[in-house]
Amino acid sequence: MTEGQRKLTGVLTLPPLAYLLLFLTTPLGDIFSYNLTAPETPGWVLIATAFHFFMFLYSAFVFAFCMLHLLGDGRAGKTVKLLWGLLLVVGNVFVFPLYWFFRVRPAKEG
Repeated sequence: MTEGQRKLTGVLTLPPLAYLLLFLTTPLGDIFSYNLTAPETPGWVLIATAFHFFMFLYSAFVFAFCMLHLLGDGRAGKTVKLLWGLLLVVGNVFVFPLYWFFRVRPAKEG
């Protein structure tokens, strides 16, 4: 992985965390109090719901990238892989930037 690809990967790990923090600290959670099939539902609610679904898919792809990178990492021992795997499963979007910082960023071409 080139230096530019590593930096891009780091930037791409941030949106799920930013979205989760935004979702928890704003009234975006009220979206789910609307009846999405009612004709009087505002258009922004439908857009926000679609974006919410997209962020779940995006987070799943970032999670898959992190797990595949971890499993293919020849520098890490079994214990390190197990601990990072558990952290990624339990911490999920909070751990993505940390995983990038400690495992992906310092990677050197072999």
